[in-house]
Amino acid sequence: MNWKDYLQEFKKHTEMCVSYAKQYTDDIDFPDEALCSLEFEDARNEMSKDQKIKYIGGRLLTRAQLESLSVERAAKLTYADGKIPRWVNLYVTGKSKTNTYITVVPSKELVSDSNQTMNFPSGTKHFQIGLGANYAKT
Repeated sequence: MNWKDYLQEFKKHTEMCVSYAKQYTDDIDFPDEALCSLEFEDARNEMSKDQKIKYIGGRLLTRAQLESLSVERAAKLTYADGKIPRWVNLYVTGKSKTNTYITVVPSKELVSDSNQTMNFPSGTKHFQIGLGANYAKT
């Protein structure tokens, strides 16, 4: 998949994630501007923010480099040499006066063709959107 198409899809789904949060929570005051944090199995481990981990595409990044990212930067870090994650989950996890915070959880498996993408449980969507635990309805 080319970068331009992937970025367009990534942006569209972060916007949908913010809209979803506005629609399905009691709090409709979510700013349209999103900041993303990238989750990754290795990044969740107890480690200092300066310790480097191997991320998508073999990039060596610190935990701090995976937090409070623009939507475009988050997309760029999940795109490597024309390859994209097989699936990407997006969750609204917080907000401030100016930003809605979205946690992005990409698959470690990269594919070069968008027809190879999928998501769970449906097995059909590349991007899955939802609400973080802070906003789950009981």
